[in-house]
Amino acid sequence: MATAKINWLKIMLLVTALSVPTLPVRADFSQTRTTQIQLRVDAPSGTAEANRLNGFAISGSGIDASGVLNQGSNLNPNTQFTAPTNSSPFNFSLNTFSSDNATPVSLTSTGNNTLPAYSKVSVTNGGNREGLSGNISRSGEGTVTPGGSGTNAILTQTNSFSVFENSNF
Repeated sequence: MATAKINWLKIMLLVTALSVPTLPVRADFSQTRTTQIQLRVDAPSGTAEANRLNGFAISGSGIDASGVLNQGSNLNPNTQFTAPTNSSPFNFSLNTFSSDNATPVSLTSTGNNTLPAYSKVSVTNGGNREGLSGNISRSGEGTVTPGGSGTNAILTQTNSFSVFENSNF
């Protein structure tokens, strides 16, 4: 009788196991890796802006001026400026400027650049690639080594990992 109970128990467990639906389970893995290296050596550059006008500019307060200030675009040399004699505060500024003679200019890659003595001058020497480097390994990892003046090294790395689980209940 004990054997019959055990067999009956086995049959009940088997029926129960077969009647429970199995749940399919699936996991998806996604990986994206992007590595970008940008190395740049700047060329020499410069600007020289020539003044095309003659003239002057006067500003201030507390000063007396007698006579006409200008003769055309030039300051009248006969104009008299008088500061106060009673210890009152005053300020005075006089700037004169004349036109520049335009001169052709060329820039060289060696950095030995000569620009004319114009009113506004700006020069940037070119970079040198010595020391500037970048590398991307087989695994996608990047490294950069900055160079000297006039160089840029930019490393951009993006890593994305995603796991999607899809289960039907």
